[in-house]
Formats: sequence, structure tokens, C-alpha cells
Amino acid sequence: MDRGTGGSFQGKGVAMTTTEPSTTDHVIEIEETKACIWRYMQGRDPSGQGAIIADMLATWLVGHAPPLRDAALTYTIELTMSLLPINEAILFEGAGHPHTWEKPDGENL
Repeated sequence: MDRGTGGSFQGKGVAMTTTEPSTTDHVIEIEETKACIWRYMQGRDPSGQGAIIADMLATWLVGHAPPLRDAALTYTIELTMSLLPINEAILFEGAGHPHTWEKPDGENL
């Protein structure tokens, strides 16, 4: 059996991790995966992007036992909502969503 690095080993075509990845490794993996997906979504209209996300979410939910799907979806929506502030800050460089920006006359857009 060939022992790999990072607490994993491989044998007969099967890789097995013996320890959980570090939080940093997990975040890096998520960011790399997200970058791959976004390459396919760039330039599509919002409804096309939404359709891709909805189909991926539906496929993911089908992998859960039917009694667990509502809880999995609820958790995912709550997680998504918790990520909005940080993603908005990154996307709009801390200025908030353009809808909140003031027009020259003092009103919001």
C-alpha cells in the first residue's frame, strides 16, 4: 500500500483520507471549485445563471433521503443568506449594493 502525504493512503485504486482537511484547505478547495463553475456562468444573463444554480441544487438535494431534503434545503438557504454580506462587500468593494447608492439628487437608486 502506497502511503500519500497529508494523512491519506492509496491502494488498489482507492484513495482514503484518514484525517479531515484543515479549514484552510477546505476553503481553498471550495474557492477553486467555485472558480471553475463561475467560468461557465460568466456572461450569462441572471436567469441563465439562476437556472444553472437551481439545477445543481436540485441534483444535490436528490442525493439526500427524501425525509432530509427540507432540512438540507433550509440549512443551505440559511447558509446562503449568511454569506450575502461578505460576498456583497467583496463584489462591490465595501460600497454595498448599487441599489443603496445615492443619486446626485440625494435619493437612492
